[in-house]
Amino acid sequence: MLEEIVVTATKRAESLQDVPVAVSALRAEDIAVRGLTQYADYLSAVPGVNFQDAGPGQSQIRIRGIVASEGGGGPASVATYFGETVTSVINLFGAKPNLRLVDIDRIEVLRGPQGTLFGANALAGVVRIVPKPADLNNFEIKLGTRGFATAHSDDASYHVEAAVNVPLIDDKLAVRLVAYQDDIAGYIDNVVPASAAVDLYGDRKSVV
Repeated sequence: MLEEIVVTATKRAESLQDVPVAVSALRAEDIAVRGLTQYADYLSAVPGVNFQDAGPGQSQIRIRGIVASEGGGGPASVATYFGETVTSVINLFGAKPNLRLVDIDRIEVLRGPQGTLFGANALAGVVRIVPKPADLNNFEIKLGTRGFATAHSDDASYHVEAAVNVPLIDDKLAVRLVAYQDDIAGYIDNVVPASAAVDLYGDRKSVV
């Protein structure tokens, strides 16, 4: 039996098959089963979407080949959201943050112009990461860790994450705290005489 997928691509909860726009959705179960950890693991597999991971602060998302300004410097053509918060970074390169998929309910990718609901920077489309909502009734603690290696690097890499859900008033109020830390070993060190070596990737921390 196929399970119904509910999305909020049009700012209200609807079944995916009833949404009148081109939407691809990924559920929390799919993220866990496929071991997805970031944009780069998923977006390149979505039809009409390309994710160019050019390094921290320079990653690009292109939907249906639309680019506002080749080489950067222009307004963004793809809007990115974490829940209802805009995470699009408008800088010299028009880059996007490569958000980690920690304690996520689903990912929604809307292809085509979405300016009516998401503003002028959604000319090509929108990528929304929707975090898990707080559970109003159940106390929950989740912990996770993994280690990995980078080719040509002598240093190890690791990821640690935790989520705590605390109901304060049954059926009315709850708090959910999520935190993670990445230590990703780079394969090039920037060595300066009389200074400590600098790893080009280093630590990434986040608390939501």
